[in-house]
Amino acid sequence: MKKIITILSLIIISIITFKVLLDKTIYIDSFYNIVKNIINDDLTKYIKFFTNISGYIVLISLTLLLSFIISDRNIRILIPCNVTFIFLLNYILKVIIRRPRPVVNQLISEIGFSYPSGHSMVGTAFYGLLLYLVYKYVKNKYLKYSLMVLLSIIIIFVPLSRVYLGVHYTSDVLVGFLISIVYLIFLIDYLKDKKYVK
Repeated sequence: MKKIITILSLIIISIITFKVLLDKTIYIDSFYNIVKNIINDDLTKYIKFFTNISGYIVLISLTLLLSFIISDRNIRILIPCNVTFIFLLNYILKVIIRRPRPVVNQLISEIGFSYPSGHSMVGTAFYGLLLYLVYKYVKNKYLKYSLMVLLSIIIIFVPLSRVYLGVHYTSDVLVGFLISIVYLIFLIDYLKDKKYVK
């Protein structure tokens, strides 16, 4: 199953990236035309919450907090290394591809390039790793599955929030999400192979 997900993800990433580089029409980007019809002030408040919890200030704060409260030395090192690596990878990809942000009604102010979405990519890698660690280490079943549902909701809604707010194309957030999914598959397999996690 992991191989199928990885191969399909890499194919989608390659096709979309090729189209972005050639400035071709990407049909999934028309998803915004549906989203813009549901924009309202009350909903926007909730959407901004999801975008903010994948912002760099929150992620850095959570990383520092987890480094203090987690006793396992390997995991204390793993969490900041994970978020730093994926942030740098996203930055490099943005600088190479240099896709401008969408010219639509942006509900928040953003700077920098659009592809792939940093919030989507970094958020998926950060909360995705936490999801795995919760699944592996939290013993209380109620707490475990509650946290897993919460983290899954965050992972899904952060990318959607970026499209809603008008600061990313749908293809930006989809590719950011898929890059991190592929990355997490390789990372977790590597950690298991090296017995880095028990």
